[in-house]
Amino acid sequence: MRLNGKGSCHGSSLQPRRRHPEPGPPAGSFVLQVFRVADLVEAVRETVRTLRNRRTEETGFAENQRDPMPMPDQLAESNELGALIRRALATLSPDRRRAVKAHLMGFDVQEIMTMQSWPYNKARNLIVRGMADLRRELVRRGVHA
Repeated sequence: MRLNGKGSCHGSSLQPRRRHPEPGPPAGSFVLQVFRVADLVEAVRETVRTLRNRRTEETGFAENQRDPMPMPDQLAESNELGALIRRALATLSPDRRRAVKAHLMGFDVQEIMTMQSWPYNKARNLIVRGMADLRRELVRRGVHA
């Protein structure tokens, strides 16, 4: 048996050794977490792009253009409402608060599920129940729809 310059055998009945696909990173490993974070970042970027495009279509303002300045009374009312919503959100349980905040930011159930590593039903239930709790709390504080 003779070896050529590349280390293979001529005239041999030996089969080349098959390479088995290398297994992926073990569950819970740092590498897997890095890939999850990278996927999450890409999902967030895509969502932001979608929301920007939707906003541009709805308002007619491109990202580099400014919205018309709101009137001072509108701005004050908006700030007061925002403060009320933040205080009402603070009363929710931590998981419901995270789910509701993400929902209010425009993320859908699938995206929230991925971001938080929750099963689909848990993410959906946290959003629905959290929004119901938020509505009740806002009504209790005197904010009506």
